[in-house]
Amino acid sequence: AFAVNFNTLTWAVSPASEVGAPGIIRLDPFPLATLADISGKVLTTAQNSAVKIQRQGSKQGVMSFSAEGTISKQADLQKIYRSVEDPLIASGQLLRAFLSQAGIEITGTIRSGKVPEQSETLIEIEGFPLSHVVTGLNKFSNNFIADMLTKKLGAEFAKKGSLEAGNKILSDYLSKILKKEAIKSDHHIENGSGLDTDNRISAKQLNALLVSIAHRLEIFPEFLASLPASGGDGTLSKRLRNQTAGSIRAKTGTLTEPYAVAAIAGYMLHPKEGWLAFTVIDNADPRAKSPASVSALRDAQDRFLEDLGSDSK
Repeated sequence: AFAVNFNTLTWAVSPASEVGAPGIIRLDPFPLATLADISGKVLTTAQNSAVKIQRQGSKQGVMSFSAEGTISKQADLQKIYRSVEDPLIASGQLLRAFLSQAGIEITGTIRSGKVPEQSETLIEIEGFPLSHVVTGLNKFSNNFIADMLTKKLGAEFAKKGSLEAGNKILSDYLSKILKKEAIKSDHHIENGSGLDTDNRISAKQLNALLVSIAHRLEIFPEFLASLPASGGDGTLSKRLRNQTAGSIRAKTGTLTEPYAVAAIAGYMLHPKEGWLAFTVIDNADPRAKSPASVSALRDAQDRFLEDLGSDSK
């Protein structure tokens, strides 16, 4: 589970002092020639900015990126994040760069393997509270955090920090809830983020999980606060801004390939019925002549939830 900066590299792009000149492109915070290089250029313009950076592949362990587009002379520094090919090597390179910057000499090569038994712990740094981490995950729908927490579950309860081990912990937990509620439990969890077409879970199963959490006062307030607020923040900042604004806390989910999938699940404070748990999972019909888009599925979900939240119903 060793990773740095969400397994991404940060390219910093800033304009030149003169219009027509190439802008400045560099890795942030340190140049790492042994990890990545970039070709192409971004031209400085009087007005518009449209920067594009793509990963092209790798050669002898060095990732190649290409840059094109324009950046306004008045623009602030732009940071563009791109995923790395080998998270372990990239994280090791960044760690080495930070240590070198601090005046610590590093020898040897970066490689994976078990920590030698004779190794000594030099320093331990406590991370953010779990409530803080989960808020970052849910507000911004961060797949990386979800998968890392899944690995943490595997390490904590199965002594193996892998997705496979963490997936089993999640699956077993859900199975217990479904058994208690007498709900069929033919679900399958491929990863913690849900970013996989092999995941299988029904709306009824997920809703049972939400109801179960709502009855656990030791975790429910923090969990509820971690969810985006309708018309307020996170992935719901621009959704559900009419009569349900502020009355829904929910997590979204999206897939675009091979066809559109949109989901939203959470809690609603109904004007007459009080607290409701809800789950909506929509899959576009691939057999349709023009399968629905993600935006079309979300619009339908918003209309349904606005209707559900109306006190006239």
